[in-house]
Order: sequence, then structure tokens, then C-alpha cells
Amino acid sequence: MIRFKIDILAALKKAGYTQTVLQREILSKSVVQSLKDGGNITLDTLNKVCCLAGLQPGDILEYVEVPEEKEKIIQNYL
Repeated sequence: MIRFKIDILAALKKAGYTQTVLQREILSKSVVQSLKDGGNITLDTLNKVCCLAGLQPGDILEYVEVPEEKEKIIQNYL
């Protein structure tokens, strides 16, 4: 499972972007909510976050092995 390893909104705030500014000018309200909830984001959104916060994708995301997930993926190919 890929998940956020940092609080993205906190990193963006540290870089000078409040939630209000993000929602009004850069990202949609639903994307900001996904960032807040740790939900799914697109590569375009990840690119924007990296650009604005001065981070690399590896600074933001991590892979955590979930055995059930691997089994499910393998079963889909059998």
C-alpha cells in the first residue's frame, strides 16, 4: 500500500500556502480534502505538491507491505 508519510498540508503551509489559498487558486476543494484525509491523488497533484513545497515524491510517499493486498493482486492474475 502506498501512503503519505508526512502531513502534506502542513508541508505546504510551511512553504507559505494555506488551505484557503490552495483551494481558491491552485487545487480544488476535493483535492485538498483528499490530502487532508490521506486519500488518493493524481500524479499531477503530486507534481504540484512537490513543486510548491520543494519536496521529492519519496519525501511524501512510502510503500508499506500489506500481505492481503499482495494475495489479492496475485489472485487476479491466476
